[in-house]
Amino acid sequence: MVYSSRPYWFAWTQALQEKGFKQSVAWLLDVAGPLNLLGAQALYIASPLFDQRASLCALASLLENEQDTQAFLELLRGN
Repeated sequence: MVYSSRPYWFAWTQALQEKGFKQSVAWLLDVAGPLNLLGAQALYIASPLFDQRASLCALASLLENEQDTQAFLELLRGN
């Protein structure tokens, strides 16, 4: 099943802003680069263990797609 991450972006950005993690997550996504794919696979494997499965799978989808990751980074950075 393919999950679109875009519907979650605003909520994720708001939550990260409220917790003060917005810039840290942007930095982490940026420097992780190729490791994002491994993170995505780990999220897919772990998602059945959590209540927020759709959100985790959407995050995994974001990490798999370099264009979406870059677009989300721009949103986090306020560009």
